[in-house]
Amino acid sequence: MSILTIVGIIVIFLVLVFVFSNGFNNSADIVATVISTHALSPRKAIALAAVCEFLGACFLGMNVAKTITKGLFDPQILFVDPKGGVIIVLAALIGSIFWNVYCTYSGFPVSASHSLLGGLLGSVIFSHGIDFIHWHNVLVILLVMLLTPVIGFLFGYIFTKITYSLVKNTTPKINNFGIFARVK
Repeated sequence: MSILTIVGIIVIFLVLVFVFSNGFNNSADIVATVISTHALSPRKAIALAAVCEFLGACFLGMNVAKTITKGLFDPQILFVDPKGGVIIVLAALIGSIFWNVYCTYSGFPVSASHSLLGGLLGSVIFSHGIDFIHWHNVLVILLVMLLTPVIGFLFGYIFTKITYSLVKNTTPKINNFGIFARVK
């Protein structure tokens, strides 16, 4: 068995470890609200999240993967030298897994897909230089990463104000109205 085959098997194993680290990092975010409000038991919430995550991956597209493979750098550099391509992916996975696990255990919020982007960018820059990076696309991703929380905050603020203005003069009798009627 060649060294390239062994490293390839290690990369496949590390991809599975990365997906697992992504899952245990994101699972708390996904189920926290329904568990803390007692809408679902932890077991049911995790089962529902697992099914929905699987269905989402199967039916809602692969936009993050497309961005990684086509948007940040020319993917052909991974195939010019097979050993170099495997090493780039190996280094990116090791860095991403380490960052996901470290941040999760430290209680620091992290995006696994963004850590993988950073790992790939670092590996490509180290192996081929900065000229192989599509900097315009990297800047767009960074801008989206910075603006998303701000936009989310603004929409949350606006919709909270709207909701409060709609219910400010209501009484507990609203619970007996339409969709709010209690099931007896």
